[in-house]
Amino acid sequence: MGIKIKVEASAEFFLDAMLSRFGAKFPSTREFSLYARSTIEDTYPRDDPDQALMAWLDREETLFKVMEKQLVRGRLSKGFDEIEDFISFSLSV
Repeated sequence: MGIKIKVEASAEFFLDAMLSRFGAKFPSTREFSLYARSTIEDTYPRDDPDQALMAWLDREETLFKVMEKQLVRGRLSKGFDEIEDFISFSLSV
């Protein structure tokens, strides 16, 4: 009999996989949701639908923030020539 310890990967662990899969842009909501769900193990919606839904939503939000941070950082490092470019970018995020 061993000790069972569940180790959860940090959200940044998924960044390379997301960039490889989606490139340096946001995928569609459907694509991103499916990806986020695929990163969670041991979640059984038939056994506990509320828990599964919450786990999926939490993971999607966490991964979205990681991706958003990466993409915004990249765009900010390039700078903006016009205020309109900045406003347009900020509204798109």
